[in-house]
Amino acid sequence: MKSSWRHWKLVAIVCLVGIAIAFAAMPVSATINESRISRLESDIYRLQTEVSQLSSQLRRLDRANPNPVEVPAIDRSQTATTASDPMFDRLATLVIELKRRIDGFEERLVELEQSR
Repeated sequence: MKSSWRHWKLVAIVCLVGIAIAFAAMPVSATINESRISRLESDIYRLQTEVSQLSSQLRRLDRANPNPVEVPAIDRSQTATTASDPMFDRLATLVIELKRRIDGFEERLVELEQSR
């Protein structure tokens, strides 16, 4: 009889520990998701700030040079020299990097929404 009683006590303790672990694990996963969402929000805010700064710089450049510049017709033979302009290359690189980062954020956001 004592053996049976000890067996049930052990089973009850194991069940309680299992339930406690299950309840403790739920807030941890919610906390992880919340921290991921928080990081995404801060990344988005940072990107918005960068875009705002770039817009501000463009407005300052426009004010510094108020005379509209006449854009000449593109001569196909000069296309290679125009495309090799370092400023153009830097701008293209920045656009590609920004696109990749946005794609990464969108993928992470979809993952987070699916895990909810």
